Formats: sequence, structure tokens, C-alpha cells
Amino acid sequence: MAQDPFKYFRPEATDLVDQFARNMLELEKGNAATGAVRKLLRLAHTLKGAARVVKQTGIADLAHAIEDTLSPHRDTGDGVSRDDIDAVLKHLDEISSKVASLGKEMAATAEAGAKAEPDKAIRTIRADIAETDAVLEGVAETHALLNGLRNAAQGMEQMRRLSDLLAGRFVASGPAERRPSSGMAGQRGAVAEELRRKFGTVGREFGQTIDQMDRELRQLREAAERLRLVAAGSLFTALERTARDVARTQGKQVAFGTAGGDVRLDAHVLETVQGALIQIVRNAVAHGIETENERIDAGKPPAGTVSIKVERRGRQIVFTCCDDGRGVDLDAVRRVAAQRGMIGTSGATFKLIIPPSLASMEALVVEAGGQGNAASIPLDAVRGTMRLTAKDIAHGSSGATVLYDGVAIPFMPLPTALAGASWPAGRNWTAIVVAGAMGLAALGVDRLLGTGPTVVRTLPDGTTASAVVAGASLDTEGNPQLVIDPDGLVAAAYRGTAGALKSEATKRPLLVVDDSMTTRMLEKSILESTGYDVDVALSGEEALDCLRAKHFALILVDVEMPGMDGFTFVERLRADPVRHDIPAILVTSRASPDDLKRGRDVGANGHIVKSEFDQAELLATIERLAG
Repeated sequence: MAQDPFKYFRPEATDLVDQFARNMLELEKGNAATGAVRKLLRLAHTLKGAARVVKQTGIADLAHAIEDTLSPHRDTGDGVSRDDIDAVLKHLDEISSKVASLGKEMAATAEAGAKAEPDKAIRTIRADIAETDAVLEGVAETHALLNGLRNAAQGMEQMRRLSDLLAGRFVASGPAERRPSSGMAGQRGAVAEELRRKFGTVGREFGQTIDQMDRELRQLREAAERLRLVAAGSLFTALERTARDVARTQGKQVAFGTAGGDVRLDAHVLETVQGALIQIVRNAVAHGIETENERIDAGKPPAGTVSIKVERRGRQIVFTCCDDGRGVDLDAVRRVAAQRGMIGTSGATFKLIIPPSLASMEALVVEAGGQGNAASIPLDAVRGTMRLTAKDIAHGSSGATVLYDGVAIPFMPLPTALAGASWPAGRNWTAIVVAGAMGLAALGVDRLLGTGPTVVRTLPDGTTASAVVAGASLDTEGNPQLVIDPDGLVAAAYRGTAGALKSEATKRPLLVVDDSMTTRMLEKSILESTGYDVDVALSGEEALDCLRAKHFALILVDVEMPGMDGFTFVERLRADPVRHDIPAILVTSRASPDDLKRGRDVGANGHIVKSEFDQAELLATIERLAG
């Protein structure tokens, strides 16, 4: 297929024409800043030069004609008549038509040379969407590779811990006769310490590099996604032109207002809605706004007002067009529709539903229901945050409430809102106060992760989701995260679907027995971070004392300890008539067949070899045995 010679000219020309039309409308309303005509002349000159580069003489001539019209006003900046403005806008319309035809010509050429897919038509607004999608796919693939590096980093961290354990064997923590002081033992200790230090340094540098790559890829993905989206305000110039032209034709005065232009949407959505909005604005001016005399007689200002507002409501993007004209003559509409056979005598309902496809918004990202369970809340719906204790939450027949600015509002944890799950009594919450159509409600979460731009995607067809869910976004690894619908959340809270309370689960107590401080603290930190209540003992004798004072769900015990070794400890445990059924796992550097057999013979439930330490395997074994 031949290369597109207008690939860069089309978006540049479209942008220049849009800027030109917007500034001309401001000039007509008298709102243009000083030097507005000079700016317009620069735009025309840029467009003329670009058109000549791609050999589009017709567009270049039209741009030159615009220069001729505006040049007399270069220095004064005023005196541009309505006829001159009309002439310039007419030239701009012709330029837009010619630029659009360039896309049709290229599409026709492509279809003649090969099978062209229907969605390959020119759909560039400010960036080529196909190329932007390719960038996004590349970022996703790179993130997948980065996840592989993360796995390697985890393996390196495990090796670092093993080196810590090895170095710990040479630390003076036992009787004097065991301390390495010279000869081979001293050399081994030095090597172990150097190995520990090297692993620590390399691990830190590796982790920092991965984190930096992750941040930069995230920024690149966000930039590419936002580039794929287009601000709704890009439609406003065309809509204002429509209102202005229709008003001029009918001798009416119209002021045009806009809001929500910063809402960013998929280009397909804007292309779909643009034609409908133009027709709505045209009808508002032609059939809604009265003539100047009619408005004065009715006690209204001479100039009518037409406004367009864009906003997100739950799963939809809403375009609202309002005017202060005479309104819709419903009886006349009904009569005409009935005459044409479009409706019966009961009238009709018209709905225009626009799926957002992709949309960008500022969001507050929260975590609820465990680490990694993140969700986004539209930032413009957030009214505040609170830290709640159990005493701050009142429970009634209709659900839970909290006080916010002296007023009781519904409270609901996010996991409950999403799935109706029960939630533990007696715990503290971070609460987000959210505004919805029905009022305010407090959303309970575990913690706040931060704010930032979020690209919202519609859920796939056929997906069943809670009314609380507005869509989904993708995290840095491409995993979907829920986007919360404030209206649905507040409605659910007011319905009182707060779920049943449950008692806080008791942390299962574990006992770690090891004479090495490094090993004890490593195992303790791993187990406590997973939710266990961990006690430690420095010897088998001390562990037996701990067992007399407290019941444990499981015991991790080292084999090589001064005094009572791990094998003997397990034998004593199994001989205890009260505590004989407590699971015990041996943790040792000894992995010979005889050692493994002896462990089984004394009644050990597992055997973890330090040189083959795997954190996930250890936790899985503990979970299976401790229940």
C-alpha cells in the first residue's frame, strides 16, 4: 500500500482550522485579546505553508484569501466587519471540506489496492489512533517482561535471606567453643559475610531499577491513553458555529455557553455524537429561540441563550443542551408525528444513549478487601475523608450510619457495597465521604493509595456487575480494577445493604524456635506480615516453657541448637499427653536422607531445608497444617 502523503498534514490542518474558527468567534463577540488579528494571520500563514508543502494549492489559496481579508486590520485589531467574518468562516468551511476529502481519497485508493477493513477509515483528531493503540500494546508487553524481572528479584531476595542465614551461622551467638576464630572456619565466615553484603547491594540496585522502570512505563501508558482520548470541548467550536450561522440566517441573536469541555472521551464517541448535537443545537436556535421582538415582548433579553454541558453520570456520558427559548410545542410535535405515522395518539419517548468506551477522569484510588484489591472513585464526587473507630459507627435496622458535619449519613464498607459481604465488628476504618444523586454516604476502605488520572473502560458485553460499578481501569500490569459509580454507591448505602457484622477473626499463634537471632526474626517478620501471632524461643528448653503457658497452632523448630536439638524437642512434644497433636515443622540445613527419615520418625510434620528455602512453600505448608 502506498504511504499516506497527508498523514501529518490532516491533523495539523484540522487543528489550525479549529483554532482559527474559535478565535474568529471570540473576535465577533468582542472577547478577543489584543493581537488577536495578528494571531489569526499567523495561523493562516502556517496553514498556507503546510498546504503548499503537500501540494494542496486549493487550500493554500483559501488560506491566502483569509490573509487578504484580515491584513487591513493587522495593526488596529478592530473594525473587522460581520461580512468579513462571514467570508473568513466560509473559507474555513471550504478548507475543512477539502481536508476531509483528502481522507476519502486515501481510503478509496486503499480499497482499490487491497481489501480495506471498514474501521480503517480516517479517524484522526489529534493523534493517529491505530499508532497510539500500538504504543499501548507495546507498553503492556514491556510490563509483562518487567513482571518476569520482578520474579527474578524475588528469587534474589530469597538468596539474600539464605546468605543472611549462612552468615548467621558464623555469628558468635552460642558457646565459645562454637565461635569461628581462625583457620578454615574464619575464612568461611568472611566469605559468608561478603556474600551477604554483595547480595544486599545487588538486590537493592536491582529493585530500584525495576521500580524506576515501572514508574516510567506507567507514565508512558497514561500519556498514551490520554493521547487516544479527545476532550469533549473539541466539539464546542463546531456547535457554536452552528448556533451562530443559524441565528444569522434567521435574524436572531444567540449567546452560546459550554461546560464540561475537559471531559475526555474516546474519539469514536465524539464522532458518534457530533452529528446529533449539531442537529439539536440547530433545532434549539431555529425552533426554540424567538426573534428579538418576540423575546422583548415576552420580557426576555434580546439575545437567546443556548448551552451545552458534558458530564459523567455513572456508566454514561451525558450531553445536555439547554436553551431559554419558547420550549418544545409538544402538541404540534405530536400532531406532526401522528400525521406521518410515526406514533399513535399516545405520543413518543426519544433517548440518545452514548457509551463512553474510554473516558479519562481524575480519581482517588483506594484499597479495600486485602492487599492488591484497589478501586477508583471519581475525585469530583469525593467530599472528604474521615478516620472512624468502631464507636463512631451506629447500627440500626436500616444499616450503619456515621456523623459527618453533624449530620448522620449512611456508612458501608466497599467490599460490602460490591458483593454484600459481611464485615468485622470492632475494627477501625478509613472512610471516604462520597456525593451521589441521593445525597452523601461514607465508604469504608482499608487505605488511600493516592490520586491521579484514570482511564475508564466500559465493561465487556455480557458482564454482570453491581450497580456500584461504573467501569474498569487497568493497573500498571494490565490487570482490571473497578471504577466506582458514586450514584450507585450512595443508593446502595441508603438501601441499608450493610451486611451482617462478624467477629474479628483471632490471629493464630505460632512458635518459632531457633538459636539464631537472624533466623528467628526473619521467620517472625514473614509470619506476622501474613497475619499470624508469633512468639519466639531461643532453645528447645525455653520452647517447652512457652508451651506450658500458651497454646500454639504450629511450631517451627531448628534442628541444630545447643542443648536440646530439634529432633529431641519434637520427641518430647509427641510424648506430651496434652500437646502431642500440635503440628511441628523442622527448619534445618541438614537434608541428608538419614536426617529426613529421622524427622519423620520423631513425628515432624514437615522438613524445610534452609538452602532450598521458599517463602511461598513455607506459608502454604503452615496454612495447611495450622488451619
